[in-house]
Amino acid sequence: MQGMASLGYSITIISCEKTDRLEKDGSVIQSLLQQFGIQWQPVLYSNVIPVVSQLTTLHRLYKAAKKLLQQKNYSIIHCRSTLPAMVGYRLKKQFSIPLIFDMRGFWAEERVEGNIWPQNKILYRSIYKYILKQEKMLLAESDHIISLTNAGKQIMLNQQVKKPISVIPCCADFQHFNPETISANASLELRRKLSIPDDAFVLIYTGSIGTWYLLDEMMQFFKEFVSAHENSFFLLITREKHELINTAAQKAKAPLSKIKMASAGRNEMPLYLSLANASIYFIKPGFSKQASSPVKQGEALSMGIPVITNSGIGDSDDIIFTNNFGWVLQLNSDYGKAIQEIKSTPTDRGEIRRKSHEILSLDSGIEKYLKVYKSVTSQ
Repeated sequence: MQGMASLGYSITIISCEKTDRLEKDGSVIQSLLQQFGIQWQPVLYSNVIPVVSQLTTLHRLYKAAKKLLQQKNYSIIHCRSTLPAMVGYRLKKQFSIPLIFDMRGFWAEERVEGNIWPQNKILYRSIYKYILKQEKMLLAESDHIISLTNAGKQIMLNQQVKKPISVIPCCADFQHFNPETISANASLELRRKLSIPDDAFVLIYTGSIGTWYLLDEMMQFFKEFVSAHENSFFLLITREKHELINTAAQKAKAPLSKIKMASAGRNEMPLYLSLANASIYFIKPGFSKQASSPVKQGEALSMGIPVITNSGIGDSDDIIFTNNFGWVLQLNSDYGKAIQEIKSTPTDRGEIRRKSHEILSLDSGIEKYLKVYKSVTSQ
């Protein structure tokens, strides 16, 4: 949105925020947005009472958006994910403004496959069926649809969706995630702080753990990796409790002395990534994951780091195979051949960064959003 604002668009963001997060990060977000002239109106998010709290939050969202639309002549309603798009569709009808449905994935299916909506409970079965109907309506009535993946777009085309669909994956800021901004001394100092030898092979994982990210399977992979290559370490950059990681390591019988953990903010992430020889993320596959585009994929590739992931996740199979960006594995298979290749294959970091910039850079994403905005306003 900062990129779109710099191209001349006047943007107001309405977002649903938890009270504690708003108190902690609100002033920082406000400052970032003000630099680009973006207005921000947060509404409080609550999940104290299942379903009821979410409906209350959606009502707050609707009231805030309606008030703004009555005050200013907006030309586009751009909604990220299904629930906000349901509000956006109502406003589209009231104010005759085109709606962009930025799907972010097959949300209803994701909730079921992640067991967030257990289908053995009648309430969640009913919610699932209702949201599926709403998604079908949004796909039919929105003016433009954005999918994170080509795989997701193909599924929608197979379902006879007639509206224009653009594919815009999760992008990385290649200016921020730039290995050239990291000094060799800073990387060496961080290695020593973490007690990782200068010549060690570092496998890195970044981000949250749970629901979709398969910690046990990643730990089992590392156990086999370190058995084949002793001078290897697994560095996990996450805000999750260390006990969770230690438990997974013990379960896999992976050496705890070779596992390092740290927490880092966004500004520190390029430095931590600079230590890595490869980035790993195993994700629970399923129908909904065909529409997923992992943020950590673009961030690693922007630093020139090859990735190790499992098959069946969005467009990752095609992106990684076609461009030689790393390895796509079958979960719980014999990893032996891949482990030998990962350690012995030379990595051209400059080539990885250059080629991935064409696909996953923030610049590329902004350019694609600009085309969507222009097409919607010209209708």
